[in-house]
Amino acid sequence: MLFSSTMTISDATKTGEGAAVAATVEPVVMVDPIQEPAMAATTAVGGLVEVVAPTDLLEGYILQINENGESFSVVVPPGGVKEGQTFLAERSSRPYASSDTPPPVGPEGKWKDGICDCCAFGCCHPALCLGCWCTTLAMAQVMTRFKLNWTGSPNQEPVSKTFQTTASILFAYICSIIGMIFLSGILAAIGVNVAGLVDIVVRILQLMFFIYVMVAAATTRREVRAHYHIPEQSCTGCEDCCCAFWCTCCMVTQMMRHSADYQQYPAACCTENGLPPDAPAHVV
Repeated sequence: MLFSSTMTISDATKTGEGAAVAATVEPVVMVDPIQEPAMAATTAVGGLVEVVAPTDLLEGYILQINENGESFSVVVPPGGVKEGQTFLAERSSRPYASSDTPPPVGPEGKWKDGICDCCAFGCCHPALCLGCWCTTLAMAQVMTRFKLNWTGSPNQEPVSKTFQTTASILFAYICSIIGMIFLSGILAAIGVNVAGLVDIVVRILQLMFFIYVMVAAATTRREVRAHYHIPEQSCTGCEDCCCAFWCTCCMVTQMMRHSADYQQYPAACCTENGLPPDAPAHVV
């Protein structure tokens, strides 16, 4: 079962050449396949719609609308809007299909904050703590939000087990390292010195795990940027790889902040998507 938050547009009233519609927020529980969003709107002249913001919305927020059975979306204009403010927007070229799983929504074209804004919600925020202490699991939560597989690529399976798979890889890696150390100690106790061999094996395991994390993190960031149409700002062509190599934890926590509204829904360390069970699967 997926939990999602859907913006509902109601009480359409004609105003001059166009139409203003008031929006209310209703939490909706949805199951696969995703239900059609209950939306309504009236199109103004020129294919634009005039909408009354249901709450404070960030610049680039995608508001889903349904008019006469036709689903489409509008994007909040630059600068964002305040609750009750009327804004004019054009129909998005990306309709919301009932057969699609709703993707994470957030500001498009740029990151919500900087890669070094790790303490935006405090130094003890769960997302920051998990990102620093166990970056691999934090990365798995981002993958789960975007329905990517354990390598960070789009998941073709109907039910994702990304978090469990990634956690299993991490657990196997830790157990392998600890097991090799214990084995070396046991053999040394009976007079068999294999410290050199164990050291080589441990280093190989570390290298393999490091390569996995780098590839998965860079691929995940590339998919997140593609979803939000965020261009590379530096190191064109290899920005994702550079961020994954030099500042993995900062990069992962930035993606977590961008695809969640931690002011409304607190972060959770021990869930598959980093959000509490009663929160929508994808929130701003």
